[in-house]
Amino acid sequence: MQRALMIGARERAEISDLIVKAEKRVTPLDAMARAAEHKRKTGDAFNAMNEASTIDLPLGYAVTYTHEQQPGAVCRHISISVDGKPGTGPNPHAVASIMTEFGFKNAMQDAFTYLDTLRDGRLVVNVIEPLDGNMESLRK
Repeated sequence: MQRALMIGARERAEISDLIVKAEKRVTPLDAMARAAEHKRKTGDAFNAMNEASTIDLPLGYAVTYTHEQQPGAVCRHISISVDGKPGTGPNPHAVASIMTEFGFKNAMQDAFTYLDTLRDGRLVVNVIEPLDGNMESLRK
């Protein structure tokens, strides 16, 4: 069964605040490299530095949103998970809706998308795209 997603005025205000926070605090490339190394060594996708960039949306969604320097472009990066049992993750329709709320220009299948696993076994959908939406800048 797919989990419902509810986004109203309060959630849109939280999303707007999180976008402004991300614009003011772009994660540098060296910090991204350290996070990737931690994940490689431990297998754990959890990144404590992103706790301040995370909001909860009704009916069990957790959304982390940052701007980060990637080779080729500054990108928006969203990570979406849901409460639940190991192996559970957000449904694609909810991910697409949340991406729209955060201003993504590309559809999930056209952006750089991958899955992570949290310590408790839940799945996290990650989507990254350049701020201008031009995916070619990441392919150079």
